[in-house]
Amino acid sequence: MTAAELAVAKQVLADAAFKAAVAEIVGVAIKGAIAAAVIELVFSILENSLLCVEGKITQSELVTQVATATAKAGIAGGIITAILLTLCMIFPPIAALLGAAAIPLSVAGIGFMGIRAWEIFCQGDRIFGITEQTQKFLRMEEREL
Repeated sequence: MTAAELAVAKQVLADAAFKAAVAEIVGVAIKGAIAAAVIELVFSILENSLLCVEGKITQSELVTQVATATAKAGIAGGIITAILLTLCMIFPPIAALLGAAAIPLSVAGIGFMGIRAWEIFCQGDRIFGITEQTQKFLRMEEREL
């Protein structure tokens, strides 16, 4: 191959690699956005439904707040995922650092979700008396035995 043919081939390969990288980033960003939106949707429905039951917000406000929170979480999740993947593709050593940090960050994220779930449960318990009803049920079961 001549030098001109090699230059053309190199450009074709570079273009194909760039298109593949962009497609990968977009695909992963969409998955990140969906994951973030689904998680926020669940928590937001629970939190705002309890507020609606308490009479602090109306049903239309519930829908608006859930939709807004879910959209914000989805957009943020997609953007953060795209930025991180782009950085990893541009600077591969960052991928190793992020891989090492992934487990502690995952544990922290699960911890924060656990705290948020506990707060939702406590709010629901104040409204519906879940703990008290459970204790009454268990006492009835003990009597029957």
